[in-house]
Amino acid sequence: MSALTGGCHFDHGCGKHETGCGACPQIGSSDAYDLSHQIWQRKWSVFNNLEPERLHIIALNRWMADMVSRSPLLQKFPVTVVPNGVDTDVFAPRDPRSARDVLGIPQDARVILFAADSISNRRKGFALLDIALRGLRNFKNLFLISVGRGTPQVDTDIPYLNLGHVDNGRLLSLIYSAADLYAIPSLQDNQPNTVLEAMACGTPVVGFDAGGIPDMVRPGITGLLAPVEDVTSLCRAITDLLKCSDTRVAMGAACRRIVMKEYRREMQTRRYIELYERSLPQTSSACRR
Repeated sequence: MSALTGGCHFDHGCGKHETGCGACPQIGSSDAYDLSHQIWQRKWSVFNNLEPERLHIIALNRWMADMVSRSPLLQKFPVTVVPNGVDTDVFAPRDPRSARDVLGIPQDARVILFAADSISNRRKGFALLDIALRGLRNFKNLFLISVGRGTPQVDTDIPYLNLGHVDNGRLLSLIYSAADLYAIPSLQDNQPNTVLEAMACGTPVVGFDAGGIPDMVRPGITGLLAPVEDVTSLCRAITDLLKCSDTRVAMGAACRRIVMKEYRREMQTRRYIELYERSLPQTSSACRR
């Protein structure tokens, strides 16, 4: 969101970017003319001097496109949704039994995976997932995996494997394939790559209805969604999916199918080419031929 705010990448719901920022809660300010307002004003002076046809905004999803359309800074410019793509050769379904053997995970476990660059980033919601998992204490054979920097405390007796930071795509595809579901309890997010990576590996997703996540996680098709911060609903969604292996298998197949149809990198490239071709002046068409 930084293009339309006074500096923050995510506003955590404060909404002040729609009125010029100031008194920014993220920097602990009560001054209406603080640094966030000054940065917002500088952006205003730049964007206000641009004609609408001089800038075209690319949003990764409907949520961000809506943010742009309501932004005093950017609303005069055209916006097109072009989601990021994923490498479907690297991120592809692997044999789950082999994946679990490699990672040392029991074959009969019900495996929940969480991944983020930083597990301790509050916005990514690991603490809320931990609370949700307490409601699954009576669920047999649960197993939790996390990927990312940091080692947060887990207040549950569920077996837990923290794999730390992983930047190898093929290893990540093994990890996704070893999981029964991928949990994305983000409080606010744009288009998390991890959701597409999990889906490309045929792993259904459970998370909060936040940001761009609903574009990818389609309830009953590729996963399940809960209202943001509703831990009880998140717990119920995880339980429902873990209880029914047939549903998980069907959702996993749908995940892969939808990624192949809508989110391959080739699709991302094609959408950009089409946008450039639409945007180029018509008088240059003869030159392009």
